[in-house]
Amino acid sequence: MRILSAPIVSIRTTGDPLAIVPFLREAVADVTPRARLDDGRTAVRVVAQPRFYSVFVGLFAAVSLFLATFGIYGMLAYTVAQRRLEIGVRMALGAERRDIVALVVRQGVVLVGVGIGLGLISAIASTELLESLLFEVTATDTVTFALGPAVLLVAALLACYLPARRATRIDPMVALRHE
Repeated sequence: MRILSAPIVSIRTTGDPLAIVPFLREAVADVTPRARLDDGRTAVRVVAQPRFYSVFVGLFAAVSLFLATFGIYGMLAYTVAQRRLEIGVRMALGAERRDIVALVVRQGVVLVGVGIGLGLISAIASTELLESLLFEVTATDTVTFALGPAVLLVAALLACYLPARRATRIDPMVALRHE
């Protein structure tokens, strides 16, 4: 079976552009009776659909970033609560606040780094699949491959810092008395 690609014709009109579709069908049928003319689409409709998809994908990306950040925050807040005694002992033995912050942030950044690494490997592996879905952007666009993980890392650092700051407020005596 041989599939032929149909030519695309653009026509500039004044007034309602869809009103001339019946006349175009008639003209095409006069020239080539076997030719088929699809329903006409306006330029606004042709441009609006990809724009809608872009906004939709951007919205999903923002929601995904929020969920990832919230998940990192929740996991580290839970970890800080579980390690309250250990952090209290460290502070009682003379650990500085910046040491406690570094301890908690390091734990979160290691997990985020592993996630970013696995994500980049997956993204590189799926470039051929994604190539067909992209318009005027290569699947291995370096700006995208650099900017995406950078935004996630900044959001993750913020999510790590908040529980770390809370950990520095643990009173060593209260933490030790609690157990």
